[in-house]
Amino acid sequence: MMTDFKKKRRVLVGLTGGMNSSVTAALLQSQGDEVHGVYLKKSSKPCFMGLCGIPEEEKLAQEMALSLGISFKVVDAEDIYENEVLDPYVHGRLQNQAVTTCVDCQSGFVMKALFQLAKSFKMDAVSTGHCAQVQRDPAQQGSGIDQNKERWVRLLRSSDPLLDESFYLYRLTQEQLSMLILPLGGLTQKLITKLAGEFQQAHSAFNSHLNEYCDLSPAEKTRLLTERVTYLYRAPGVIKLRDGSVVGQHDGLYQFKLGDSPRLDSSVQEKWVVVGFDPTVHALFVGSPETLKYYQLRAHQTHWVRPIDPLKQHTAQLQLSPRNSKTVSACLTLFENSTVIVETEDPLIATEIGQNIVFYDQNEVIGGAIVQHVGKQASIQ
Repeated sequence: MMTDFKKKRRVLVGLTGGMNSSVTAALLQSQGDEVHGVYLKKSSKPCFMGLCGIPEEEKLAQEMALSLGISFKVVDAEDIYENEVLDPYVHGRLQNQAVTTCVDCQSGFVMKALFQLAKSFKMDAVSTGHCAQVQRDPAQQGSGIDQNKERWVRLLRSSDPLLDESFYLYRLTQEQLSMLILPLGGLTQKLITKLAGEFQQAHSAFNSHLNEYCDLSPAEKTRLLTERVTYLYRAPGVIKLRDGSVVGQHDGLYQFKLGDSPRLDSSVQEKWVVVGFDPTVHALFVGSPETLKYYQLRAHQTHWVRPIDPLKQHTAQLQLSPRNSKTVSACLTLFENSTVIVETEDPLIATEIGQNIVFYDQNEVIGGAIVQHVGKQASIQ
């Protein structure tokens, strides 16, 4: 289904009860679109493990929809949330892998659920409060994607670098991007806040608080693992140096990631960080931060936002975290099975297996992948 931009659009908006999604719904309505709001419920249990976010967010979303005079529906999305966010997190952490739950939540849960609903409700478009930009070729307006002429929908960073959420959305397909509307991507935080104030004056139920789709807190993650994983797999153990010297105790490997600074015996003066794991004996290894510097990694499950030539090497800016927009220049070599070798001139510090990485061409997201191996193990044999 492709969006027709020449007629009044039926737009499904994901409402969270927060400011960004509220401004998004109000903006689209002010432009003449037929807006339909939906709230994605993560659990049927009241505040199950803290995963319902702010307790009153469903009520706030409903009040916002009522104030705007738009239709509103609460959808039970518990199964999708379990499959796309919670299960992968537990599985990954038990293997001492990094799990970027915010990417799983935004692309795997939120977008997947919204596009399924849009298809079911026969909507023309989907919209959220994410701060990123969707750029369409002018020839595509109302006509969809002409693959023969290599016209692609592009995913770009937010015009306000401090708000950018494009990292979360690298898994979106061309079909999804062709239906997606992100009104806030071209706005600054100051302007979004100003619009929220103006809408709040016109609509008493308008919420100007920033409770949008959020990542699990550290406490929620620990509780999730504690309640779902047998003690055998989260047993305490020793902290060692690579030479076997014991320098401390830990309460479970799942609580640590590479680069963390665990509490060591008082006799230890050096500032060691986590450099490895041995799940077979529940051992946590520490050492110098210098050992976590890599210049090469191998990633798999690569997704390209738009096609690129698989026979050529490509250069890109590599971003390692959604919360840190700093990038490093990288050379990409593509292989079969959606695998890519990434080589950099600047070191990649404490990069973890299971970590999501995203490739940019200046401000455009060209793709992303999940780290499979780092350092010497990264080459294709």
